[in-house]
Amino acid sequence: MTKKSSESGRKHRDCEDGAEPLSPREIRFADAIAGGGTISDGATAAGISYRSASRWKAQRHIAAAIRSRTTESLSQARAVLAAGARSSAVELVRLAKRARPDSARVTASRAVLDAAICATEIASLEERLVELESALATRGGRP
Repeated sequence: MTKKSSESGRKHRDCEDGAEPLSPREIRFADAIAGGGTISDGATAAGISYRSASRWKAQRHIAAAIRSRTTESLSQARAVLAAGARSSAVELVRLAKRARPDSARVTASRAVLDAAICATEIASLEERLVELESALATRGGRP
């Protein structure tokens, strides 16, 4: 059963497969929360009270939309880190060969490499988890 949005009179298809579609206000709320905002920020963005925002955040379809947006943002961040990893590795090698130390660049390059490696490991674990959840669902939830 789909509720009508008070803003547009209809729900928008901005949700995961099988999930309830989000209204424009719910979209603004999910975007604010997924963007790092607080419940108060989400409430302001959606034009609702803090109490309503707290209830909205607990609703499955909204929580799924927030997770989806957060996952997409992290995926984009991983891509940026991966793109910077090569140049950081080249910079580390170049600096290692230089006579005088350049500790600030070395530290920054190491941080980029560490973040890229960590992001890659997390992405791998996410993929494995999805495969395990899919296999479990296929078995009807039985191990």
